[in-house]
Amino acid sequence: MFVPLEPTHCGINPGTIFEIEPGSFPSKPEVQAFMKETEGKWTAFLSDREDSWYASSKGDNFKWTGLTYLDLCLYNLRHMMEHIGHIDVQIRQSKGSPVVWL
Repeated sequence: MFVPLEPTHCGINPGTIFEIEPGSFPSKPEVQAFMKETEGKWTAFLSDREDSWYASSKGDNFKWTGLTYLDLCLYNLRHMMEHIGHIDVQIRQSKGSPVVWL
């Protein structure tokens, strides 16, 4: 089941997340559709910005994400990679084999 999310502090809506029952996993097509949706939203968000926006200061209290919007975008990319890694580990532990399509 998909659950809609609210827009984040940087102004984009990450879309949907999976609400997963313990011990169950979304199907391969569901994960691939989610990844495609996320990629499309990030592509649209990033291409809609001027270079000066990336270099500008965020001016917020979230210092761990960096000082500029470029830092924030890179932080979010790393954060998404971490979640993809978690999904990969869970699938490997349940299926016993690597996931090459993730």
